[in-house]
Amino acid sequence: MRAVWVLLLLAAPLWPQQNGQTPQYQPNWPCTGKERAFDPAYLRTAEATGGQMFLLDRSEAGAFSVLEINDMKHKATVARSVGTLENYRDIRFPVDPSIESLYISASLQCTQRVVIYDPLNAEVRPEINGGEDHVYHAGRISVIPHPAPGVWTVRLLGSGTYSLVAQAKTPVVLRVNFDAPDRISLRTTAPAPGLRFRLVNEAGDPLQNLLLEAAPDNSGRYEGSFMRPSQRFRVLVEALDEQGNAFLQRADARLFEP
Repeated sequence: MRAVWVLLLLAAPLWPQQNGQTPQYQPNWPCTGKERAFDPAYLRTAEATGGQMFLLDRSEAGAFSVLEINDMKHKATVARSVGTLENYRDIRFPVDPSIESLYISASLQCTQRVVIYDPLNAEVRPEINGGEDHVYHAGRISVIPHPAPGVWTVRLLGSGTYSLVAQAKTPVVLRVNFDAPDRISLRTTAPAPGLRFRLVNEAGDPLQNLLLEAAPDNSGRYEGSFMRPSQRFRVLVEALDEQGNAFLQRADARLFEP
């Protein structure tokens, strides 16, 4: 069961009052939350349970319902990334044809802009195609109906601690269990040919491949032993095309301890 969203309600906004976000990175940008006490335990707890840290000003408390409703509608995790940055980071992930709706939630302490690009590198405006787009002092929540298949990019401009979640409404899911500290089993409805199982770190970067064997009953169950990494990790499955490129990806939302 996924944990309740972790929210930090800030006492007063430090974001400059303006109608739009700055389109490119600017040094020494005023921060929302960075100058106040920031307890890493909030972030750690959220990631361990599959929840998300999302920074909000007191005036933005209504965003909680936006997060909760869309989390319930989009059960499958496509990609997650968490960490710190100094100016910007591009986070890329494949979107496959089974995805009916794509939900992207990003929060960054010193947010300048969160930009979403489709596979043609065109900036996405979700509201034009009947989606949702909510921009806050320290983040953005977007829902894109019927996203085009291909590699999507979320660009985070700013600095400080960030959290990015991409979830989907889709029949293709992943469920992970640990039968022992060094043994893993999982079930997925991803197409069987060309599957690759991997461990990634908290930012989403590869750590190691998993050699798992399929159950003989063709139930979508895979299992095997693995060497537990020395840093926190997630489990994901990818479906590869004939060129070896991932065109489908699902991840377990939880960040596991080493």
